[in-house]
Amino acid sequence: MSKTFNALVIVRDDVSSTFTWSGIPNHIVKILKDNGVNVTVVDKLGFPKHFKWRVQRVLQKLIKSCGPKYYSLDTSRYYADLLSKRINQVSNDYDFILAIDFTEGLPFFKTDKPLFVFRDASYLQLNDISYPGYENFSDLDRVELQKIEEKSFNVCEKVLITSNWAIDYCQKSYPKIERQKYQVLPFSAQVYPPPLREDWKIRSFEAADELRFLFIGRDWKRKGGPKALEILDELNLKGMSVSLTIVGADPDVGDREYKIEKIVNLDLSKPSESERMRELYRNAHFFILPINIEAFGIVFSEAMSFGLPIITHDICALSEIMMHNKHGVCLPIDCDAKSFASSIEDIVLSSEKYERMQEECFDRFKGHFHPNKWVERLLSLVQ
Repeated sequence: MSKTFNALVIVRDDVSSTFTWSGIPNHIVKILKDNGVNVTVVDKLGFPKHFKWRVQRVLQKLIKSCGPKYYSLDTSRYYADLLSKRINQVSNDYDFILAIDFTEGLPFFKTDKPLFVFRDASYLQLNDISYPGYENFSDLDRVELQKIEEKSFNVCEKVLITSNWAIDYCQKSYPKIERQKYQVLPFSAQVYPPPLREDWKIRSFEAADELRFLFIGRDWKRKGGPKALEILDELNLKGMSVSLTIVGADPDVGDREYKIEKIVNLDLSKPSESERMRELYRNAHFFILPINIEAFGIVFSEAMSFGLPIITHDICALSEIMMHNKHGVCLPIDCDAKSFASSIEDIVLSSEKYERMQEECFDRFKGHFHPNKWVERLLSLVQ
């Protein structure tokens, strides 16, 4: 890196928390610093506290429709004032501003520095796919959201979005904004430190007593847990010995003829539990997550970082993360468990194909989802 960059990072909630946007802001700050960027953080902006907001909160207890709107131009004005005050309290010595998942705070924010916003999708798109937390917007909410996003994107130097799938939607929603303002910047894998090729060995079926499948996700149904069980049921009927490890959820899996292990929580801030997660990736034969709704699944890139082939549905941005038959099995949402089982069986019957698939997965991670690649792409836009 020829120049040392100074970045101002804006996050609405606590940047140090792994619960803030699934730990993404924390990870971004970490990898920016690892790559020599000086980072100043403005976070913990919280929810508005002005008088009107408080009155509306009180009225909401009596009349539900009187509740304050978080996604509103009024709230955006509040955040613009708050941001100006908070930023004036820190150093003005920065080359660019990166707002992480904080589009709603930008419409009226004024700065002479290059401003970038990083998102995985438009709020309207998340509403369209019924993503949790965005599924209940009214028509009036959507009108306000459109105004907020369009104004935000206009004031930004670049709008950094994780996939072309999401950018295409933004272009249709905001045709006045030029395509060149959008840049694809996929999430990087959040396994830290990022795995090296020598951190895992090529797996083989011959050396295993069973096909080991790994499922990671708190939202069992949205992440496709029931479908995963159906797929393993089909493989079991084909006479294959299988097992499933579930991390992050404690679902009722009923009575199965194969082994299922449930690990409800792993605290990755603890070295021992972080290493256990790495071992789960290393020891599995397939990463299975046949999701129903997802903007961009970071966990897929994390599986790839250990050369672990993926079993999932071809929805949303998934085809931009992986290719069917190259990095695993990626079938349309209407494909049944038998179709998945047949595709998996084809891989199992060809050790050469399976070994090649593992190397392809790691190469995909290294070339597209490595944390250093993320920083490199971002800074190339700032220069």
